[in-house]
Amino acid sequence: MKKGFTLLEVLVAIVIITSVIIAVFQIFSLGFGTLAKLHTYENMYLTLTNLLEDINQISDFETDKGKRGTAGGFRYEWQAAPASPAQRMTGGFENQSGLYDIILYKIILRIFYNTKGGTDNYREFTFYKTGWRLPQK
Repeated sequence: MKKGFTLLEVLVAIVIITSVIIAVFQIFSLGFGTLAKLHTYENMYLTLTNLLEDINQISDFETDKGKRGTAGGFRYEWQAAPASPAQRMTGGFENQSGLYDIILYKIILRIFYNTKGGTDNYREFTFYKTGWRLPQK
């Protein structure tokens, strides 16, 4: 009697080893894809954080629109319009006391980004923010 493996045993072993290798490669490719998405989301989060800080710097809304480019290939445009009539208030803002108009503004924000094809796409967001200004005469 000869010692060794039969053809059927070798084929079964090849199928099992191939199945294990395919499963391991799928796990790694899924992990790398998730990691790439995580980096993209992290960049978007940092861009949006910087963008909101920029918008918060606009407290008196002397200018009702603007645009700016950011790191990572994003750029944004914003437009502000009063959403309610001004309410007169006496008090202090930023170490200045006096008479102010408090206004609720509707802000439309468009974030532009490039896709792999090179075309400009954008997402539009609408939110509300209170702002102040010196009374208009």
